[in-house]
Amino acid sequence: MKNPAPDMKIRVTPALRSMIDAAARTSGRTMNAEIAARLEWSFDKGYDASAEVEAVKANALKKIQASPIIQLEKQMIAVEARVERQIEELQQRVDELEAKVATLLKKA
Repeated sequence: MKNPAPDMKIRVTPALRSMIDAAARTSGRTMNAEIAARLEWSFDKGYDASAEVEAVKANALKKIQASPIIQLEKQMIAVEARVERQIEELQQRVDELEAKVATLLKKA
């Protein structure tokens, strides 16, 4: 006598249960056989979760980039760049004025 396969209980959403039921009816299998066949197929085909992992990472990155802290950091970087440009312009103007003062002092 064969030993029966051990029981395994899973929880699925009602929508997924309906899809499994419809697929089982179409294929002429029980729901259990349909689930088992689909799981075996996923392992036989060498299911690769890397695409899903990359999608999760991309989604997480979008959420992080959209966070208020990151947005404030981006604004702060932009303000710092503007301030640095203004400081450079002011330094250039100071240099020009110092040159003019030096010229006027030589003439005097």
